[in-house]
Amino acid sequence: MKKFLYTLPFILLVISLSYIHSGCKSDDVVTPPVDQNVDKESTTSKNFTQLTKLLCDANSNAWQYLNIVPPTSCPDYFFDSTFYSAIVVRYGDFPFGCAGVDGVRRSGSYIITPHIFSGGDSVYFTLSLDRYFINKYAINTDTNTVKVNGSLNFSTKKISGTTYNFHAGGECSFTTNLGVNKYITLTGVNGTVNYNSLNTISDDAYSIYGTVKINDSGFGTEYTLTVNQSSALQISGNCLYPLSGIAGISAPNTNATCDFSPASGTCDAIVKLTKGGASTTVDLTNTDF
Repeated sequence: MKKFLYTLPFILLVISLSYIHSGCKSDDVVTPPVDQNVDKESTTSKNFTQLTKLLCDANSNAWQYLNIVPPTSCPDYFFDSTFYSAIVVRYGDFPFGCAGVDGVRRSGSYIITPHIFSGGDSVYFTLSLDRYFINKYAINTDTNTVKVNGSLNFSTKKISGTTYNFHAGGECSFTTNLGVNKYITLTGVNGTVNYNSLNTISDDAYSIYGTVKINDSGFGTEYTLTVNQSSALQISGNCLYPLSGIAGISAPNTNATCDFSPASGTCDAIVKLTKGGASTTVDLTNTDF
């Protein structure tokens, strides 16, 4: 009897340990839910689209000048041979500026320096940005704008007819009216452009892919946006946002995608953001920079 009493605590300990072990199976461990909020991805996608649109517009404006096409009222452009020795593209004085074919108001100006290679089929451009602003909307009372600074470069090489290869690189920054800075690096942007009718930029068609990094001081995070050639952005001269294409968005502990064509390639700002297994439709028109 005494022997049994001595061993009873040991038996109870073994049973309790077995019970605890069986109650902590991996199947019972609760995994924290993935953050499915896409506010940061929406802002990053909007900044990305404004950058690609800026590059495409600058290239189209430069080619219009080189083809001796008179400028429209928005924007205006001229060749400054005395000071810049470059093409100056003007969108009007800040904060009013002018609304382009895509209906978004811009103001200020930027400078494009062309370097034309032998035969005229290849051109290398440098784009200098200092006092160039993009508004969220077209209206004069817009409360959300970005100022773009920095130096970018892009080049085109004729493939056939009015179709050219397109390449871009460089660094720039977006500064919002609230003082948030987004430092942007183009680590390799490529594609093609078809100018179609050379007397207008509204029918220029771009197919763009590559990688862009956006370090956002407001979020304290660097986002990498990657577009594969198989799902390249299709950008029209008369649309602010891509007609179609998919961008992968990655950051520490974050992976998402932005599909620019949930509405079947229409000219709108509707995108589908997918994160953590859930998809959300967002109107980038209502998204601040």
